[in-house]
Amino acid sequence: MKYNLILMVLLCYSAVGTAQLKVEKVYRKQNAYNRMTSSFPVFWVSEDSKVSNAVNQFLQMNRLGLLVGKEKEHVFEKDWPQEDRFHGRQSVDYRIIENNKAFLSVELNEEFMGAYSSYSTDHENFDLRNGEVVYLPDLFTVDGYEIFKKMINNERKLSLQAAIASSYQGISEILKEIQASNDESLIESLKSDLEDSYDEVSIYEDCIKTIEEYSFSKEFCLKKEELVVYRGRCSNHALRALDAIGDFENTMKYSLIKPLLSKYGLNLLFDEKPGDFETHYSEKIFYGHIAEKYPITLVLDKYSDEYVSGVYLYNNIGRTIHLSGEAKGNGLVLSVYNENDDNTGEFSLTVSDDNKSIVGVWTNTEGKSLKVELKRRGK
Repeated sequence: MKYNLILMVLLCYSAVGTAQLKVEKVYRKQNAYNRMTSSFPVFWVSEDSKVSNAVNQFLQMNRLGLLVGKEKEHVFEKDWPQEDRFHGRQSVDYRIIENNKAFLSVELNEEFMGAYSSYSTDHENFDLRNGEVVYLPDLFTVDGYEIFKKMINNERKLSLQAAIASSYQGISEILKEIQASNDESLIESLKSDLEDSYDEVSIYEDCIKTIEEYSFSKEFCLKKEELVVYRGRCSNHALRALDAIGDFENTMKYSLIKPLLSKYGLNLLFDEKPGDFETHYSEKIFYGHIAEKYPITLVLDKYSDEYVSGVYLYNNIGRTIHLSGEAKGNGLVLSVYNENDDNTGEFSLTVSDDNKSIVGVWTNTEGKSLKVELKRRGK
């Protein structure tokens, strides 16, 4: 399998005025199977290389599965197609949404191959004062975040209610056509449409009932003057193809949500009350050792109160290993999986109350345990 790998050096800043971060390099590769081209940026900032290093390390660990410089042939070598693998990512591309002195927002578009092709659009938002990923709940006070979620969910409920009303209008029109027609084949076709319309209403009603159960702490984008929260179609809509709404995209002006923001949120979005603020461990970079002699880097991603996934790597190897498991309070139990999805061990970890350190043990499948100690970057 041959790939064309082009390394392009860009000497210009992104299109957003006097941006703090600069795109230093773009790696490009054309997939020989489908001729799609992937592109991936490497950032640089003259004021503080630690910031750009943190941004690059997070993106490379989570999107490439390896650190640049640790690839065997090219930085996209973990993408599909590969021998003995019938699924995986086919391509990735990026777009800078916002790049100012406070934060960077990057959109990542990916295509995957499995039983069928699928696409995803994600956003990563970085605090450019320290290079850390912005975790949405950290922008708000505890009460403010609950109010913010209700605001978003109420907007989505209104969209669903409008869709239900539109579906019932369509049902009314179909019933009129059935009553007015003497064509049996047309009537059968209209009855099929009628059944689909009732199913569509039922699915929308189910969405309204469960909308508050959906976590959107990851799917957001920081823009210049507004926060945008995304949600993809629910599985029932996607599988049945009965949906007139599509993805949700809800926008809130910073000026509107300002009373709900935490001190950290005010500092980031309005440059108010500078200081060292406590933020959550999710999507932050931790450095440390296993058994005090094997240097590792870890990034965890807390999807919900109970579920955590992540990646880690041995610094000398620079290729990620996947983790997933449960969170109970500050305790984490994470299974380790290799590239073949084989379970190779387990981490039992405890996060400190201030989210600045992690300690625990790593245990392999034979029961051998080693001590783990990690500290958050810059903390």
